[in-house]
Amino acid sequence: MSKNIRFILLYGSVAVLFLGSGVFLSGSYWGAKLGLFSCGLGVLALAAWKIKTFYVEEQFRQIQQTSLILRNSGACFYTTDINGRLIFSDDGCRDLEKSISGKVEDDELSSLLQHFQSEQGVENNLTGISSGDGVYRFEVDLTAADGKQVRLSHVLQNTYSADGNVSGFAGTVRDISVQERVQEEAARGQRYLEATLDSAPETMFIHDLEGNFLKVSKKFAEFAGIAPELCIGTSIYDYLAPQIADQFLERLKDIAAGGSELVMKVPAINSRGERLHLDVRHFLVRNEQDEPEAIVGCARRIDKETVAIEPASSEGDEALMQALCHEMRTPLAGIIGSLHVLDHMELAPEAREYVHKCVVSAERFKEVVNNSLNGLAGNFDPQKFESLDPVACLKRSVELFLPAAAIQNRKINLTIGSGLPDAIICNRKILNQTLFCLINSGLEVFPESDITAGIKCSLAGDYALISFYVAGNDCAPPLSGGSYSGCLEQNAKIINGELYFEEGATTELGFRIKVPAGKGPAAQESAPMQSLRIILAEDDISSQVFMRKKLEGWGHLVRTASTGVEVLNHMENEEFDLVLMDLQMPEMNGFDAIASIRKGTSQIREIPIIVMSAYGQESDFKRMSDLGVDDYIAKPVSSGELEKALERLSALGRL
Repeated sequence: MSKNIRFILLYGSVAVLFLGSGVFLSGSYWGAKLGLFSCGLGVLALAAWKIKTFYVEEQFRQIQQTSLILRNSGACFYTTDINGRLIFSDDGCRDLEKSISGKVEDDELSSLLQHFQSEQGVENNLTGISSGDGVYRFEVDLTAADGKQVRLSHVLQNTYSADGNVSGFAGTVRDISVQERVQEEAARGQRYLEATLDSAPETMFIHDLEGNFLKVSKKFAEFAGIAPELCIGTSIYDYLAPQIADQFLERLKDIAAGGSELVMKVPAINSRGERLHLDVRHFLVRNEQDEPEAIVGCARRIDKETVAIEPASSEGDEALMQALCHEMRTPLAGIIGSLHVLDHMELAPEAREYVHKCVVSAERFKEVVNNSLNGLAGNFDPQKFESLDPVACLKRSVELFLPAAAIQNRKINLTIGSGLPDAIICNRKILNQTLFCLINSGLEVFPESDITAGIKCSLAGDYALISFYVAGNDCAPPLSGGSYSGCLEQNAKIINGELYFEEGATTELGFRIKVPAGKGPAAQESAPMQSLRIILAEDDISSQVFMRKKLEGWGHLVRTASTGVEVLNHMENEEFDLVLMDLQMPEMNGFDAIASIRKGTSQIREIPIIVMSAYGQESDFKRMSDLGVDDYIAKPVSSGELEKALERLSALGRL
């Protein structure tokens, strides 16, 4: 209990004692009674004065405490009446006023309270408070008596009387000059750092002790093939081989423990596919506590000129690459074989779906490995030209990217133009590489949308101008250092391709090649037999589009389905002459759909069925035979194989 409270209770008790004695005193002692009453009233008055003093002191003490807290935080507190005349200011206000004007006269805060020195200023303050949800924040720049520039930050609110009317203002003021100078110096230091990094002849970078990049130069971004700001947060594992990155992080621990510099010779490949030899130097940065904080590094090319990646040519190198090819293909074949076994085991539907995706992805990866390793092993002759189906080449390249696009919840649609020749004369390896780079560039140039991969043609005498392209919306800047833009340009140049970029309703990026035309479309469009009603069951959209176009070009009527369930639904409502059935489909696979067809009504159970699959194993062929499958075509399906299968069924009288 405080001292003031004890005094109030004591005075109250004494007053009650005096007044009670005067009331209960018997007899005619009026003088004594009057004295007792007078003493009681006097003590009550003294108690009332003590109470008033207590509350005034309490309010003043609270104001002092508030002022002290604000001052410790760097802010000063003051109050004024409604006309802006100063009522109260703490010591911090007077100290701040003195530091600006050099003196304080009669508690006048002429510098701090400039916003109250006119009626218009008071009106502006009221307007600012009312428009700022009861709080008015503003900054004022002043010139101090010593010539220095000072910036003050004000926060202003209204005070209210007991009847709820505005009675004045309460405000805080803070000198933020030092804070502003610190921010300006930090911004200036950031500009100097960027200028130093970007103007250095070497590739410059800063990363933390875990190898995550904090700042990079423009030369580093050019090496990475992305914008500098996108490099922030990436890791050394994104740019170096895992073994080299692991070795680098291990050596980082050594210099963090007691060293200061690390020098490494690092092989690397830039975004244009060029092989580089780099001299990389790292310098340890320590904080104020002398603890390791970050790494500043630079990379300098050792070789005088860029060494492009080329196929091996010497006999020793060729033998080495052939051995490497064998070592890579052998475990890959084991993985694919194991996945095929899993794919035909009794699994939960969800597990079967994932296994099937793994099988498809592994097969496509095998194709990429084979194409790449064959070239490196010396199996590539740049002068070798073949008759190629341009649609089939584009289709295979699209299929390689479908799993990656699905992970991003994106689609790659396939568009086949009219008037295309069935064959073009071109180098197979370079054309496939160029298409690979084109589709990858499309996914980067159109990062937010689905893309369309297509091919179109215009004939000019004995030559065809073939345009391979990708199209989409929300285009990023094309061919500006993207990961595959350099690769696309180099490969297109080898086959005399011309890159182009066209904007319209949709933006189109592609390349055109002028090649001798093979067998033209007119020679192939005549139907090999009478028109058939065909149901095409294929869950891969690109394959579905390709086959439907070819069948309709031969004069057949085609109904498409993506699952076995859709096949059965169509056959219940329509009549068909032929079923082209994929085996691996969601919901109901091809085997189950064929079994249901063979158990159906007499109208549908005798219908001819041709199976299309990339997984032709002995067990599959036995099951096909048991289900009465008429023919089998291996994927990827070519026009010639499809035509031969139809001719075989026609010769047997099944069509």
